[in-house]
Order: sequence, then structure tokens, then C-alpha cells
Amino acid sequence: RLVLKIESLDLAAQTRALMRSLQSYAVAHKVQLTLRAPQDLPAARGDREKIEMVLENLVDNAIRYTLNGGTAVMTLSAEKGMVRWSVADEGTGIPPLQQPYIFQKFFRGENGHPRDTHGSGIGLYIAKAIVEQSGGEIGFSSAEGRGTTFWFTLPTARG
Repeated sequence: RLVLKIESLDLAAQTRALMRSLQSYAVAHKVQLTLRAPQDLPAARGDREKIEMVLENLVDNAIRYTLNGGTAVMTLSAEKGMVRWSVADEGTGIPPLQQPYIFQKFFRGENGHPRDTHGSGIGLYIAKAIVEQSGGEIGFSSAEGRGTTFWFTLPTARG
């Protein structure tokens, strides 16, 4: 069980900061990072450091699995008392037979790029635990050879 320090979060600002820190990594892989977020996005509730881990894992995966010259688009929105964050890549996609196992501990897909040499297969497992214990949900949609979109929601902060 994770111990969470719940506070008000500006997910757009956290995402912009992460994009800056990963910029050279993205450039090295010829991936363009883009953010779409409304100006009036409400604050979310969550543990700043642990949500940072979730963001970093999802964006890192999007960069690693995006084909050279592609784009990874992060989108934020508010819906029904939740803030929704997503990253859509133009990568290899996840084969249908592997999709049920994506959030399992130590699972690693077999269709990564040759450059994908690191990782233990626990990033998405940990991300799921953090998001769910924060009161949100996490999921994805994917089409093999066309890319993947990972998303999660967090409750909005209460004034």
C-alpha cells in the first residue's frame, strides 16, 4: 500500500515542466512533444511526487515507442469532477493479445524498438496503483502499428 501526501496539483504546469526536462531525450529520438490544455483547467488532487512518476513513465514510454519523426501529444481536460490527462503517441501500438497484461507487474511488450533496452516492466503497474489509490482511473487504447493513447483521471481539488 502506498502512502500518499494528497495536495492540490496543477497538472498542466507539471506536464510543462516534465516536457522541458525530457526535451533533449525527445529530440534525440526525433519525437515532437505537444501539450493541449485549457487555460481554466481546475486543480487536481494527488501526491505531487508520485503523480510526477506517473507522468514521467507515460511520457517516457510515448517517446520510446514513437516512430522517429513522430509526435507525442499530451492533452488535459476536465470532466465530471475529474481532471483527465492523456498522452497519444504515433508508435508501434500494443498487439491485442498483449493488451490484457499491460498493467501487470513485470510485463514488457515484445514489439518495442531495438533502442528499448531498459525497463523492468513495473512502471505501468506502479502508475496504476498510484492513480487508483489517488481516487482516479487509468487506461489506454491502442491500434497495432498506429499508436497508443494512455490516460488517467484524478479528482479535482476541493476549493
